[in-house]
Amino acid sequence: MTKTEIFAKIKEAAEDYGLAAAEYNGRMEIRGTWTNIFINEKMDFGSFNREKKEMTASFTADCSICRMGGNTTPDDLFKAADEIRKAATLTEFINGKNYSCIYKMD
Repeated sequence: MTKTEIFAKIKEAAEDYGLAAAEYNGRMEIRGTWTNIFINEKMDFGSFNREKKEMTASFTADCSICRMGGNTTPDDLFKAADEIRKAATLTEFINGKNYSCIYKMD
């Protein structure tokens, strides 16, 4: 699987949860009103194959909650709670997929 294919699958999953994913400078973020999910790419330098000139990269998700203002309504709190639940579930889903790809060096 390529990085582009991984990002497409993550974007599709985010849309299924009602969240919007966007790619910025080769990184992906999923931003909600009250949550942010960052997709992290980690290069596994120990996997470098000198003969094939290949290296593996893995992708994980980290979720954070944004601050809310002081005059929130109960409806705002319910909306925030629902979004936090969706973001947590999506983060767990992404991390459970163990996404990785192989980069070929030229």
